[in-house]
Amino acid sequence: MPRPDVGVITGTPEPAPPAPPAPSPVPPSLLPDTMSPDATRIPATGMSALPPPPPVLASSLAEPYATGTPLPPTGPPRFIVAGRSPIAHYKGRAKEPSSHTLVRPAVHDAATGKLIAEIPLPPGVTTSWQYVAAARDNRTFAVSTLTRPGGEVRYIVVRLDDQGRAAKTLLVPGDVDDAYKVALSADGSRLAFANFDRVSIVDVVTGQRRDWNSGSIMISGLAWSPDGRRLAFAASRHGLGVLDPARPETDLIAASTIVKPHDGMPLLSSVAYSAGGGSLIYSQGHEIATIPAGGGGQSRTLVRLRLPGGGMLQRFALEGTGRYALATHGPWLICVDLEKGTARTLRDPGDFGQPAW
Repeated sequence: MPRPDVGVITGTPEPAPPAPPAPSPVPPSLLPDTMSPDATRIPATGMSALPPPPPVLASSLAEPYATGTPLPPTGPPRFIVAGRSPIAHYKGRAKEPSSHTLVRPAVHDAATGKLIAEIPLPPGVTTSWQYVAAARDNRTFAVSTLTRPGGEVRYIVVRLDDQGRAAKTLLVPGDVDDAYKVALSADGSRLAFANFDRVSIVDVVTGQRRDWNSGSIMISGLAWSPDGRRLAFAASRHGLGVLDPARPETDLIAASTIVKPHDGMPLLSSVAYSAGGGSLIYSQGHEIATIPAGGGGQSRTLVRLRLPGGGMLQRFALEGTGRYALATHGPWLICVDLEKGTARTLRDPGDFGQPAW
């Protein structure tokens, strides 16, 4: 497949096309059946068909803020971290896998996309999963893992050295309830995550957490403010919102301010804070735009991408300086310079889920 020509168009956006069908929250693995020599293959384990129990809101985290010293932003980013799905193996025409190959999260060179190293997993988890969030320093990452294929989702927080190899890894205590969106605070002390019925903030060392009931709305993006006192989200039916964790309400919308309503935003996906915290940067359809974080302002388009085949920008990850955005499109990574309005592509080696840098 030839390298795509990704055009960047600045200025007034064109009308957004109709929204595509919502993607599955747990997309099937597209990984090739190749791994490092020490990869482990284990028998498949069955998964319960019973529905999950109703949510029980937790309130053990007295201070949801993340007000420690922020990790210093760096740019341009040197490392991309990707979570990877365990590889399923099937016998004959069987619909259920007979075994899985366990995998590790991977660190890639941000300039070339080449693999630098795999991240060792601590006791308690056996394989990588798909979701990654980064702190502002391009060295500290939260990565999803599984206790076993089809098992509980757990998060690790890993610190990379200057060569891109894991220098320190922490297993966040507690099950994070099949989180599919995640954000790591600027000081690395708080992990925010969303699943199908709640948004939570958890202390990465103690596992204590606080929950907000989301009413089963689809959260498509989460982002911490640089000062650790607000949590922005992108949500179906509501739009762009900012949660104030100090408010007493346990309902997400009641404890939040809607910055930009969902009306006219059918393709809303990712959200991030600008480096200074005064603006939200978000993706909608083909474009990445910005709006004042306090509300009451007008949106402004930063870049509009012309993707091969007319594809949509599903999500992006913004690094700590607020200048460089990382997106995936088919078998490619797209690296966007929001300041210059340029984009370049890297070949996706087949193991990226939702990477961050």
